[in-house]
Amino acid sequence: MTTHRIKYLLLSLGIIALFTSIITATIAQDCPMVIEDILNTVGDICADTGRNQVCYGNSNITVTQASDYLEFNTVGDITDLVSIKNYSLSPYNAQDNLWGIALMKVQANIPDTIPGQNVTLLAFGDIVLEDATEGIYLNATIDTNTPVFIAPADERTDDNTVTTLTADTPIQIIGRNNNSDWFLVHLGETANYPNGWVQRANISPLGDDRLLLPIYADDVLMNTDASLPRANPMSIFRLKTGIGETNCQQLPPDGVLIQTPQGIGRVQMTVNGVRMSFGSLVYLTSALQSLIVFVLDGTATVSVGTDTQLITTGGAISIPMTETMTAPTGTPNSVIPYQDIEALFGINLDNLLSVGNSNIFNAPLDEFKDVNWDDMHQDIISTFAPNGAMDGVYFFTLIDFQMLIPPTFDDPSCKPPTEPYKGFIQSFTFAPDTLYINYGSKYPPYPVPKISPNMWGDAPEKHDSLLTPSPTPKTDYAITFTAISPTSLQLMSSYLTAISNSKSLCKRTYIGTWIAPLGIITP
Repeated sequence: MTTHRIKYLLLSLGIIALFTSIITATIAQDCPMVIEDILNTVGDICADTGRNQVCYGNSNITVTQASDYLEFNTVGDITDLVSIKNYSLSPYNAQDNLWGIALMKVQANIPDTIPGQNVTLLAFGDIVLEDATEGIYLNATIDTNTPVFIAPADERTDDNTVTTLTADTPIQIIGRNNNSDWFLVHLGETANYPNGWVQRANISPLGDDRLLLPIYADDVLMNTDASLPRANPMSIFRLKTGIGETNCQQLPPDGVLIQTPQGIGRVQMTVNGVRMSFGSLVYLTSALQSLIVFVLDGTATVSVGTDTQLITTGGAISIPMTETMTAPTGTPNSVIPYQDIEALFGINLDNLLSVGNSNIFNAPLDEFKDVNWDDMHQDIISTFAPNGAMDGVYFFTLIDFQMLIPPTFDDPSCKPPTEPYKGFIQSFTFAPDTLYINYGSKYPPYPVPKISPNMWGDAPEKHDSLLTPSPTPKTDYAITFTAISPTSLQLMSSYLTAISNSKSLCKRTYIGTWIAPLGIITP
């Protein structure tokens, strides 16, 4: 090759490189406007998306369809959520005009009686979504001969039984009531009733029963075809994000943005096996084998097992996950300011402002301000537990039993606990001056007066006074609730039983952990 040709070739390559760098720089410079235009276009073309439907917002989206006749391959297509199982969205590519976006209107656990209210779920960027609402069922064993009812105790008008299950019978649990003290079990197609309710104390589930769907008894009675209950589509889903690279510094990080309707409280969903409730605008993504939750506005709860983290505006948490991102491997890490999550995982959360301020959400959002932990902790307490502790369902375990005066007679009030001790479920509502113990719709809540900022019931001194000899001993008791944290209660109960010249006294101490909101929709 001659020197002249070599110089010509080098000159050509230099010109190509120059044009490439100019085009790349131009694309990067125009990126914010392109993103804004795409998002607002999605808001316009998907405006007619209805409850439990999904809209093809922007290319490219690849789906696994439930039907060969489904048409969902063009921007603006709208179809029912039940028609699609999996979604795979394209990462941002300005040159090919690609940025996969899907807009969904999810009912989640919002009742049918509120038809106009839906959760808005926007998925964008290099992510894979899988609808996992085929149902969560647990195998279990009946501990003792137990009756099966057509409804939990607080939802039925009589005590007629469907059948009786004998001890050691294997059974499948397919749901729970709101208080989690009754399980819905599947009896099979040959039974008069395909499904029935069993008291929690009489059954041992194999797995985390808090993941079971909360179900109304009336819905079960109307289900006569023996089919198993199913959650509304996309109320339980799995999320996995890729590792996209882009020269657009303003690109929102790949993930899902979820907005709940105003005025109906926190809506419950399950993501990658993690229970969540939102009353807010929340962002979800994954990085470094962790699921990340960031609250842009409002509040959220995140639970794994009996461990719950409370999040307010500007807070974020991470949950360690399996390699496949299908289930948690541990409890949620502590809530930290969002800027710390950015530093830990290399995610620019400030870029989410363009999504939140689009016509899809109409938040509108101001620039995020750095949050310090102390202010965030106080905000959590004042928001979630203004009256001492958080309304909801608590699971109590016995941590101490003391027989202070051994009984000389058969005293059912002071029997030592038997192994294995299962604990019990109780729901509470906290008012400014009163704790209310909820016993279901058939009975009014039982009031327990507040005696200090974080204590209700009897003063601690009363427990000690029961030991004091009395010339005329009588049956008496003392019960005290103490809030250890917004989601943790200590229950101390002392029982003095007096019969003729005999008496017994025992003291039990329980720790109750918040496991679920009160009811289907929780303020």
